[in-house]
Amino acid sequence: AIFDELFPDDEVSRTTMLLFGVFEAADLSHTGLARAEARRMTGGLFDTVAGMVRAAQAAGRAPTSIDPGQEAIVLVSTLTSVSQGVLGGHLTIEDGRAAISYALDRALPPS
Repeated sequence: AIFDELFPDDEVSRTTMLLFGVFEAADLSHTGLARAEARRMTGGLFDTVAGMVRAAQAAGRAPTSIDPGQEAIVLVSTLTSVSQGVLGGHLTIEDGRAAISYALDRALPPS
């Protein structure tokens, strides 16, 4: 559900991901603009996704061989990267959604 909400396929999620990109670019290019709140938000997203992976592992729906923390980093990074590709016109919404689904299905296979 989190990935569906953040994927830029409507006006609200498009604006959300555009703002994410703007703040990320500002953070990278002007260290004086970097804010601890932004890092806590991203860290919270990593923690939430890691919790989803742990829950799927406990329910037998995800491989126990994967590290939930590392998988969360990979999945969130995939979401942000693919979303930027959609926003920039390098990927269609359909191709972006397919890529996100592919990544999620590998870590959290559908039940």
